[in-house]
Amino acid sequence: MKECLSMIMGMDPGFLDVLDKHPENSDRVKKIVSILKRGPISPYISCHLPSPALIPHLLSFHTPEYINELVEADKQGGKMLCVNTFLNPGSWEAALLAAGTTLSSMNHILHGHGKISYALVRPPGHHAQPSQADGYCFLNNAALAIQLALDSGCKKVAVIDIDVHYGNGTALK
Repeated sequence: MKECLSMIMGMDPGFLDVLDKHPENSDRVKKIVSILKRGPISPYISCHLPSPALIPHLLSFHTPEYINELVEADKQGGKMLCVNTFLNPGSWEAALLAAGTTLSSMNHILHGHGKISYALVRPPGHHAQPSQADGYCFLNNAALAIQLALDSGCKKVAVIDIDVHYGNGTALK
């Protein structure tokens, strides 16, 4: 059977445990996985495992100062980055895996392995800006993938952000 959708799943298991009632929680990811595995398109989905993003990848969108701030915050055991975004133990590794997942998804297409690829990640990324975290987002996964596509010779890239509110960080790209 021909593959129609490549799904790259990158979620640190520790990042699936969050406080009940938190608006950005693991239920989103768990429900999507369940629907895709049981749904009518499941025979057409191939799943792939990613690698964490490396610091040089992050610098295609984020400033060196901001990345250094995140690295140092992780070394110190955490930091409140903005009013609603905390870097806790394990957050940095989860953010690197989410960014790497999104980059793997884009590379899957760029290297001719498929035409549609979906990066299922947590934490999200569309609010992160070049020099700051925002809205539970540490790294802007979409912006990193866009830059990878542009650097690979793509002339145009479209982003479809199916969230109920504005992805301010991705809009900067």
